[in-house]
Amino acid sequence: MSIRQRLLTAVGLGLLLLAAVPSYAEVRTFRTPQHQGYRLDYCQAFGQICGERVATQWCRGQGYEYASDWAVDRNIGDRMPTMA
Repeated sequence: MSIRQRLLTAVGLGLLLLAAVPSYAEVRTFRTPQHQGYRLDYCQAFGQICGERVATQWCRGQGYEYASDWAVDRNIGDRMPTMA
């Protein structure tokens, strides 16, 4: 597997325990965050805009203020495709 595939896999899996906090202080955990039917990648672009920034951007798209936690889901690219 190429380094890009590994990175994309790590990114997608990195958001395994994604939690978001909306303005009314609700906390929600997204175990398998998806975008357009694909698992969310850890970086928006290869090696750029990764982790917290991507998680928060995704959470805002779901109506939450920010991501309070995120993690790499190892080897997700081996199981399913990811998308930034």
